[in-house]
Amino acid sequence: MPPRILASIRSVDPLRTGVDCERLLAAGVDGLHVDVADGLFVPELTVGPHVAAALAERTGALVEVHLMVSRPEQYAPELARAGVGRVSFHLEAERYPWRVCSLAASLGLEVGAAINPATPLDVLEPVLRAVDFVNLLTTEPDFAGERLLPGSAERIAAARRLLPAGVRLEVDGGVNRGNAVALVDAGADDLVVGRALTETDDWAATLAELRDLVGAGVDSLT
Repeated sequence: MPPRILASIRSVDPLRTGVDCERLLAAGVDGLHVDVADGLFVPELTVGPHVAAALAERTGALVEVHLMVSRPEQYAPELARAGVGRVSFHLEAERYPWRVCSLAASLGLEVGAAINPATPLDVLEPVLRAVDFVNLLTTEPDFAGERLLPGSAERIAAARRLLPAGVRLEVDGGVNRGNAVALVDAGADDLVVGRALTETDDWAATLAELRDLVGAGVDSLT
């Protein structure tokens, strides 16, 4: 089946977050992807959980939170109460990942393990039976602008071979119309798209084109 496409809210005008997120949903994205960064685990500070909560309440859409934080477990209860559907946390940040997975699952959240591009894939093995999805980052914070890193398709294919069939594989970072087909062919189930969508004039048309591209790629494999 074609991959889901989630819109990263980092790429919208911060002064128009609510309006632009509704516009993204009207354009046809499958959900909203919210990066919560604490300025410690990553060198930037983004929105807090209250923004994800407001979006979930305002839109009623699938809202997933990518916790780029040093203490992910402290956010899970608040996110669950807010109506967030999915949450991923970084294995690099957590000494007790099974504990976090169990907590998130007990709160009714779909839980994902996120890993940075430089992290070996074998760190996923201990939690493969505890997660619903893996968030595979394919960019790093970069002052020159985040771009898909070389070798990403091969890394996605290797991750797909490692994951059980029921665990979804999400690709996050640098996804655009020029590389999306290769990423899906490699095994991506969900694509997080940001500037490649919001920096175009017609979001609905861009999304439709992207869906046509990845849909054709999936059809060619069946």
